Amino acid sequence: MRRWWIVLLAAAVALTAASGAGLAETGSSEGSEFKDILQKALSVKQIDEELVRLKEREDSMKIRISELETETVRQEQWAAETRKRAGRVIRSYYTGERQSLWLLLLSSKSLAQAVDLAIYLDRIISRDQMLLKQSVDAQKQLMALRNELNGQLAESARIRDTLLRERERQVELEASIAAALAEAEGEEAEALKQQIETLGMQWTEVGKPKFRTYFEGLKSALTLENLMPRLGQTLNFDAKKVSFSIRDTVINELLREKNPLFEDFSFALKKGYMEGSGTNEGVFLSIRGQFAATEEGLIRFKIEQLHFNEYALDESTIRALEEEFDLSFDPAELPGFKRNGGVTVRHEDQQLYIEMMF
Repeated sequence: MRRWWIVLLAAAVALTAASGAGLAETGSSEGSEFKDILQKALSVKQIDEELVRLKEREDSMKIRISELETETVRQEQWAAETRKRAGRVIRSYYTGERQSLWLLLLSSKSLAQAVDLAIYLDRIISRDQMLLKQSVDAQKQLMALRNELNGQLAESARIRDTLLRERERQVELEASIAAALAEAEGEEAEALKQQIETLGMQWTEVGKPKFRTYFEGLKSALTLENLMPRLGQTLNFDAKKVSFSIRDTVINELLREKNPLFEDFSFALKKGYMEGSGTNEGVFLSIRGQFAATEEGLIRFKIEQLHFNEYALDESTIRALEEEFDLSFDPAELPGFKRNGGVTVRHEDQQLYIEMMF
């Protein structure tokens, strides 16, 4: 019986690779079991991609950290030198050295001598100010370098932790797949391996590029600048804030106007989230998430679920797409508004309610 399900699923995946259609629902425990294996295999494929991406970021950060460490040492030496110069300037004022020059100016015996002394004093004061400013600027630059270095070190540590966690997940999933393959024999095992390879290839060559294309379209079209002229009577101003609601029909009209790609893709606003789905060239894609205010004062779309045909995409793919395509509204794009002025976001049936403080 297992052989028939594997052969049947192998044929279905082969059909999917050719036409982009999803696997048909089997409705059986064995069909569900094999679909679960394919789901895990697809997750392994995505984790592989995420490990490559994270390793590239880690290598890039190591180079930047090395550069920052060198720059910080150089800047520390320059800051120390400017502090010494500034210290000498400050001491000259405390010890009365500069005061004596002013007394000399006041005791000038002629106008010509006074003018010469005034020019000389002006040069000294300008140089004093330059040295003091150099010291302050050097300290600011040093602090900026240290802050960037600490940020890079913290991010590098976070990436390293993520790498380790993803590798552990990968090992667990691969062990589960290996156990399933071990239970199959001969042609059954080969058929299952073929399904795994075909699905992985379909994701790499079709699914992943399509998701990137859709997210690029969303990022380009879904902006406050494009939405504001379409708000109509929902736009309300008072002394401290502006509020408005965006209907899902408005979002769909905007997307289709800006990009014909969305002719076969529709978003629906529900209470607590927004979801969109569509079929493009036989491939079914779906996106689900919600808009929320961030600590930085932005209104950002947080992805919760992605589906490629009937398979849920891995969290690593969600994370990668969120980092590559920042789907957010920035209140500072609008005249009179600023970030962290206060933002309220609420998902309702068929509309998104937003309130922004001036």
